[in-house]
Amino acid sequence: MKNIARSFLVAAAAVVSVNAQQITGPSSSNSPYGIVTAPGWTATSIITTGDTAGNGYRAGGVPDGLGVFDNGNGTFTILSNHELWDSWGVNRPSGAMGAYVSKLVINKSDFSVVSGSDFLSSNANLFLYNRSTAAWSSGTSYAMWRLCSADLAPVSAMYNSVSGKGYNGQIFMNGEEGAAASTANNPLGSRGFAWVATGTDAGKVYELPQLGRYAIENLLANPFTGDKTVVAGNNDTSPYGQVFVYIGDKNSTGTTAIEKAGLTNGQLYGVKVTSATGYTGAVTAEVATGLVGTFVLANTGNTAALTAAVGAASGSTAANAITATGLQTAATAAGITQFLRPEDGAWLNANSYLFNTTGSKPTGFSSQLSAKVYRLDFTGVTVSGGVVTGGDFTTGGNISVLVDSANMRGKDGATAWMFDNIGVGKDGLVYVNEDPGANGYIAKTWIIDPTLSTQALREANAVQVLEADRTRFLGSANTTVVSGVSGSNTVTVASTVGLSVGQKVSATGITDGTTITAINSSTGVVTLSANLTAASSGRFYAGTDFRSIDKEFTGIIDISDVMGVNGTTEKWLLVALQNHAMVPSGTDTFGLVEGGQYIAMHYTNAVATLPGGGATLTMAGTTLTSNNATITNSVVLNSTGGIFDMTGTNTISGSIAGTGQLWKVGSGELILSATNTYTGNTNVSNGTLTINGSVASPVVNIYKGAILKGSGRINGSVSNFGTVAPGNSPGILTVAGDYTENGVLDIEIGGTAGAGVNPNGHDKLVVTGTFTAAPATTAPAAPGATLKITKFNSFDPVRGQNFQVISASAFTGSFATLDRNTQTTQVFFQPTTGYVYGTGLTEAQTFAAYDATNTNRQAIGAALYADGLVSGTIIANGAGSTTSTGKAYLAANDLGNAVAGVLMASDVGLALDSLSPEVYGTSMIMASRNSLTLARALTGAIATPEGWNMQVGYDQQEATMTASPSGQNAKYDVNATYVIATKALSTTSQFSMLISQNDGNTSASGFSSKGSGQSLGVGFSSDLGATRLDLALTGGKFKNSGARNGQAFVDQNLEGSSMLARLSFSKLGAFTPYVGLNRTSAKLDAFSETGTGANLNVSAASQSSTNAEVGLGYSMKLTDTMSISLNVAYEHNLASTGNSLTANFADAASPTSFNVATYGADQNVFRGGIGFQASLGTGRSAGLSYDMHSGVDMKSAHEV
Repeated sequence: MKNIARSFLVAAAAVVSVNAQQITGPSSSNSPYGIVTAPGWTATSIITTGDTAGNGYRAGGVPDGLGVFDNGNGTFTILSNHELWDSWGVNRPSGAMGAYVSKLVINKSDFSVVSGSDFLSSNANLFLYNRSTAAWSSGTSYAMWRLCSADLAPVSAMYNSVSGKGYNGQIFMNGEEGAAASTANNPLGSRGFAWVATGTDAGKVYELPQLGRYAIENLLANPFTGDKTVVAGNNDTSPYGQVFVYIGDKNSTGTTAIEKAGLTNGQLYGVKVTSATGYTGAVTAEVATGLVGTFVLANTGNTAALTAAVGAASGSTAANAITATGLQTAATAAGITQFLRPEDGAWLNANSYLFNTTGSKPTGFSSQLSAKVYRLDFTGVTVSGGVVTGGDFTTGGNISVLVDSANMRGKDGATAWMFDNIGVGKDGLVYVNEDPGANGYIAKTWIIDPTLSTQALREANAVQVLEADRTRFLGSANTTVVSGVSGSNTVTVASTVGLSVGQKVSATGITDGTTITAINSSTGVVTLSANLTAASSGRFYAGTDFRSIDKEFTGIIDISDVMGVNGTTEKWLLVALQNHAMVPSGTDTFGLVEGGQYIAMHYTNAVATLPGGGATLTMAGTTLTSNNATITNSVVLNSTGGIFDMTGTNTISGSIAGTGQLWKVGSGELILSATNTYTGNTNVSNGTLTINGSVASPVVNIYKGAILKGSGRINGSVSNFGTVAPGNSPGILTVAGDYTENGVLDIEIGGTAGAGVNPNGHDKLVVTGTFTAAPATTAPAAPGATLKITKFNSFDPVRGQNFQVISASAFTGSFATLDRNTQTTQVFFQPTTGYVYGTGLTEAQTFAAYDATNTNRQAIGAALYADGLVSGTIIANGAGSTTSTGKAYLAANDLGNAVAGVLMASDVGLALDSLSPEVYGTSMIMASRNSLTLARALTGAIATPEGWNMQVGYDQQEATMTASPSGQNAKYDVNATYVIATKALSTTSQFSMLISQNDGNTSASGFSSKGSGQSLGVGFSSDLGATRLDLALTGGKFKNSGARNGQAFVDQNLEGSSMLARLSFSKLGAFTPYVGLNRTSAKLDAFSETGTGANLNVSAASQSSTNAEVGLGYSMKLTDTMSISLNVAYEHNLASTGNSLTANFADAASPTSFNVATYGADQNVFRGGIGFQASLGTGRSAGLSYDMHSGVDMKSAHEV
């Protein structure tokens, strides 16, 4: 094999938009559904489901397995399976609905479709097997069930030209995949079929009972077996299926193609793995570990069972033995190994068979196991000149894993997933398609080099050359499958879909005539209106452009021979794509059922030579190789453009024009310094592309492993799966379009001098459109976007420093990983603004570290760190640069903005204080002190002999708390207007009642609260001779409203109460001593703040204080109607409870509760005051007093 045949493999795959590499054929209504993803390739859409051929034949839906033969007149014929269920579609010319094979005649020159027809023109050409008579007969219509993969082997598979044995023609082979078990349509299970494409029996279709009944994915004839006929078949059932091998003998006699071809006289075997690394003994079933070991072929007994079934009664043991169920029983008894959903296969050479497994989720596994390509090497046969000349296939040989999807990454960074069809090219390379189903994963086509010596090398060098069009099959304004009905005219979007408002989607369970036009981004619910029409299966379609997230690449074959090229430096492939968006029920006149398309892929590899004399270099699909060169020539990119294979550092200072694409491959760097006007895409597949000038590409793609740098301008959009590092240490890269990040955005920060300043500034990505960061996914696995903050100029950001590293008109998505490995301290990213914030914190610290002594600030800081930052995958600084889950990003809400405020505040303590609920504790003290004042008022009540004595009073007290170390000292001002009614119970006792109207204000820096309420109280006094006993009980409520640093609260419920007992002693002259005991309490109901900012949910709280008091009163008469009194007292706190508040941040997704201490409820207070009393006549008097209060926890306290 020539080295040049593999030269394109070094060019890693890409994800591109429609461009010069995407060609719409003259018979196709749509551009290619598959996008070429490697340099040198083009894709041409031949025909799309619903389009008509030159003779009016309409291309059917759900195309799958393919075969091609040359017509010798400038055209070739495509044979294609259509994978329909037996009840789908319309009656075909064969007289039945269901799966069928179509024939399309294609012009080689332009891929126009000359004509089309069904292969089976009538049931007279369908020969079904009668097990009772062991004979084939025609004339019966039969609805086939899901014809999946197919194989049109060379003539040599069925005919030995040396011996003259066999059938001299090509036979297209396939089978029913969907009816492994008995069905009403086919009670014996799936059938295999031989569709005779050329030769004397052309046009006839034969059932193949000797090849067994099972869920037949494909039947693959070995083209190199001489007089033997060897056909491999894969049982595609979930979670497990087997690989079968039929061995027969070609005949020189016989009346039918299948008799001559040796398809009626052989034995059916199954692959039995006898030993494998990591398994004990013979392997019953594959698990996660791939099978590497030995195998043999075990006889299933199917031929003997067919003989025994002749004439046997229906339902008898003999009759049942040849059903699909009977074959499974026999396979189990023979110890035939079960694989994780065997899919398609291909013969690599005469004695090596390859087959895919899709992977599945067997019992005991929580996730789907990976797909694999297995290789069976039959070491028991001899091969000469590429043809089997002797030996025995049944002795088996060695089984190995060619590749495991779990170890392959696409150029979008996603892990390969769910292999489906497989083919071997003329160059010996292996082509593998994917079928991801209805998942938010883009199906891909891979090229694998089987000659590489190890599995790891084969996986590392696997190249993605094609992928399903992302603009069609990821929901971008088109039809996309969703799941789960959640109510009238709504559906719930599947988490992997990733849709946005305004996109049209499809869903199961929705009534006809509904279309999704809007999606609630917070709830994931879409709203429907009438544009699309539902099919009976519940999927939708848009116009004639069938689209669905449920898509798969199916058939893939090399057609280089037919196209007359060598298959190495130039090659052609034919690929089919299924698009499971359905035609609406009642309107599918042509039996299209679902969408699909045929695509021709073309590869060429030519060398470009740099012209002398500074002449313009024109490139059209050619490759320019350069090493450490400066190229001053102008360049024109035509057709598919140019491939620049660079090593070392290379500069193109001349301008690049044209309509083609630019591909950067090779390990070196290419620097573009001019203003470039070429309009094709720019694709960085390997190495580094530095744009210091500008490019006019509509899309710049950077693929996994590649790097884009520079301080230039991209006049289009960017899709990054590799690494983008703006600037030239540091610098600003401008993107005049949208930017999608799936790889690594590497930002250097070297100081605070600003964006683009070297060396003391930072990198910046300027995006004029929307910046989108892709999250990580697990099934299938994709790493998502990474933001890497690289230390530059030995600079570590600290708190108070931020850097806008991304500017965009809008931000969507989220980075999956924050790489701060080079930073000594933590840095955070704010996804909504594009800012990076320094912290000065070690990896182990939180915001609690910003105050070493204040426990309130520490509690708030810890909660803010927990709630205001979003976790992510962190590549942290430290030994080994460990990857862990930690705090990475500022929350995308007011709480995230609060974090930004703390990180940028000049006084971090005050910034934390602004988030504290501590001030609400002062309101609680106000309520309790007011109730105590009213209780004391009851001790001064006076009874009269005449009955109830009414007293009217007013009390005002004011105090400022001083105990808060955080500066949250609040002031309260409370006013009580009350009435006391007192009645003598006896000559020595009295009873009093109080009602009061209260108004109170509490205030602090950034805080104000205003409220009002009522209090009630009762009192009792008794003269005991030498002493007087006073008892009082008061209680009341406030309803407060206000704001705390911009956060509003309304109807806050606050209660205060007091119990008081006082014992006054007989006067000592003018002095009256007394002692007392009181208990005050306050209760705050739970409430929530509202407004823009970091709102708090404040939990219900209560506090109480038990105090003893001792005092001395003095009274002196000034005149007959006026007297003065003096009062001094000391209150000593005996016990207190509840001097704290619990709160959490209302905007947090999962709020973290924190506690802060409140101050003043447990204080010792000294009171001193003066009062004046005046007699106003019989039964009337007035008094005024003024008290000063002093304590360690308050100042400026007074009471009137």
